[in-house]
Amino acid sequence: MKRSEKPMAENEFPGRPSDSYGQSPYDHTPEGFDTPDDRGAAGTGAFPAYPGSETSGGAGEYQPFTYTEPGEELVQSNGTVSPVGALGFGFSRFFKNILPWLGIIIVAGAFSGGFNFILQRTGGTTIGLSVSMIVSLIVSCVMLTGALKNVNAPKVSFGEFFKDVNWLPIIVVSLASSLVNGFVTVGVFFLLPGARNFVAAVRNLDPALVEAAQNTTDTNAATEAMMTILESLPWGGIIFSGVIAFLLGLLLRPLLSYWVFYAADHRAGIGGAISQGFNDGLKNYSAVILFEILAALVTFVVSVFSLFILAGFIVAPIMIARALVYRQMSKGQIPASVVQ
Repeated sequence: MKRSEKPMAENEFPGRPSDSYGQSPYDHTPEGFDTPDDRGAAGTGAFPAYPGSETSGGAGEYQPFTYTEPGEELVQSNGTVSPVGALGFGFSRFFKNILPWLGIIIVAGAFSGGFNFILQRTGGTTIGLSVSMIVSLIVSCVMLTGALKNVNAPKVSFGEFFKDVNWLPIIVVSLASSLVNGFVTVGVFFLLPGARNFVAAVRNLDPALVEAAQNTTDTNAATEAMMTILESLPWGGIIFSGVIAFLLGLLLRPLLSYWVFYAADHRAGIGGAISQGFNDGLKNYSAVILFEILAALVTFVVSVFSLFILAGFIVAPIMIARALVYRQMSKGQIPASVVQ
């Protein structure tokens, strides 16, 4: 712009170019500076993207952290299950939200254990067993709901665990899954020769020896009789059969264990949860079975090294990890920064 040659007015500032076209000098934009209308492709006032930000290549590409932070958005999963990442995610979320989880576990354990103790002292063992089953179902429903909410957000309050619980579908689907798993594993267990030989050996025990083992007046004789019985039973066969049944149950988990998450997440009804859970587990079988093997190993190691003190507490992080695996394989909502 060409400067005006007219003398500077008294109310003008020294050094400021005068406006020969009637425009306010404050509206003048020096050359080389942009305006909000120049920024962004859509004219929204945003600054242009930095070089390379719209591409995914390059050595300097930013890799998001595996676990999300508060307030991060949820995105749809691409259907890829990450076994190791899911396990780490479960423990990370558990420790970030440890107090509500500990509250749920401790309250449930105290209620169930205390009630059973009272009933055993009063002779109500059958009632105590029934109450324990009911408490277990309630806790299971609450923990499943809490695990799914903990996938959505790092912090879930104690009260949130009890909100929007899909009680009936969770209970029905959980019972159906347990019945199918029990029918297959127990059926195979008793079909194996080792288990059948053990049962036959128990049936053929000497009645006099069994009666001596139950003798309450002579404890030494009862102990000796019991040791004789234990030494005569074929333990190798029953242990082998038990290992086979456990491995079979482990192999069935990808097909049976995730039904309940579809029900808890309000994803489908009872029939839909069973069919979708089975189909998605079958399609992602290799990744899900790898996760289940890792989860079983972690549970075993933590339980043994803690002398089973932490056996009840390991359930929560594993459940959160399973909730993420469910969301991943069902193409549900997962935290935006979970690497897939």
